[in-house]
Amino acid sequence: MKIYLISFIAVLASSFPAMAQEPVSSGTAPRMEPQWNPYTALTNAGISFPESYTGEVLGNPIGGHRQGAVYDGLLKAGFTADLGKLANWQGATLTVDGLYQHGSSLTRNDVHDFNVVSNIDTVHNPRLYEAWIEQAFDGGNFSIRAGQVPIDTEFFISTNGALFLNSAFGVLPVVSMNVNVAVYPVAAPGIRLKATPDGAWTLLGGVFDGNVGNLNSTDRNGLRYNLNSRDGAFAIGELAYTANPPPSPQPDGKQAPDRPLSGTYKLGGYYDSGEISNGTAEGPRRGECGFYFITDQELWHVPKAPDQGLRGFLRMGVAPAEKSAVTFYCDGGFNYQGLIPGHNQDLLGLGVSYSKLSDELRGADGDPYPNHYETIVELTYQAVITSSLNVQPDIQYVINPGALGTQQNALVLGVRFNLTF
Repeated sequence: MKIYLISFIAVLASSFPAMAQEPVSSGTAPRMEPQWNPYTALTNAGISFPESYTGEVLGNPIGGHRQGAVYDGLLKAGFTADLGKLANWQGATLTVDGLYQHGSSLTRNDVHDFNVVSNIDTVHNPRLYEAWIEQAFDGGNFSIRAGQVPIDTEFFISTNGALFLNSAFGVLPVVSMNVNVAVYPVAAPGIRLKATPDGAWTLLGGVFDGNVGNLNSTDRNGLRYNLNSRDGAFAIGELAYTANPPPSPQPDGKQAPDRPLSGTYKLGGYYDSGEISNGTAEGPRRGECGFYFITDQELWHVPKAPDQGLRGFLRMGVAPAEKSAVTFYCDGGFNYQGLIPGHNQDLLGLGVSYSKLSDELRGADGDPYPNHYETIVELTYQAVITSSLNVQPDIQYVINPGALGTQQNALVLGVRFNLTF
């Protein structure tokens, strides 16, 4: 992707200051000029090309529908342009990127769990992901983002919970399992507002397309733009408060010593105006809604090294039983950074997740399902090898996979690696 983007934009290179050459003075010997590099020229003009690749091997030697093992991977590539440098549009940023997921799905093939054991697991269609412009005001304290925007890159996030591989620790299941909106691997037309008046408070709000279609049919490549009243709109708001915000890193990258423990607390709510059918006795209905709470809290840090230590997280979400497939969700756990001497960036994490399905759910015969929950216990360790590579062994124990009492508890073992370019 870098090659195509650079070739496409290189015709603009003659306008970049970095490419200008001084004229050779009359009567002097010619001077060798450095060879022009289009990638360097574009970087100097404010265009960067962030790319990443995630690969993993996962298997369930015990339980689930059957035993098996898979490899799957995710490539993310695109570009980001600082429009202040590129076009003198101060405070504006353009981001465009795409996804390509490949391999097999342990959830679909073998475990048959309700939540998905891998948060990169999706359909294998190459697709456009993000394509938006953001305008910042007041030194970055206020911003507007508009275009094809994913919701879950900013909403629902627990910083400490993001370590885990199971998808339940990402998008809250009271959202991902109840409404068809722009969460991984989908982005959709929308607008997001963000206000950070000081270092403690943050207000997020947004309105997005209320129905992103079907990944296997109507939205195979992320190019579905079908705004209409039947699909409705998805509106969300989130208020966050950070107590004792950590100071900016020092020039050597370390945190200031002996700072107080920091904690972030978020309260959010959402409303979807489209018609939704979640398999409940009430049938298709409009007005799906829900609320959630998230906290990330430092519990202890190493004296004079506050970036190392113990942290905890807790998330809870609720939705009405008569409209929703998932009516209650809760996860929580702990991370420890720097457990092994000399590996100060490594993270050890233990998390537990619980999803409660609605008692109103009905099978094809109209009868209620006998079980309505799934529980996940995950233990993981992320080892930072270099600034661009980390490796993450992972163990998951899935209790009542599928949430309906039809599968044996499953043990999932695996290892993931992440590369950034």
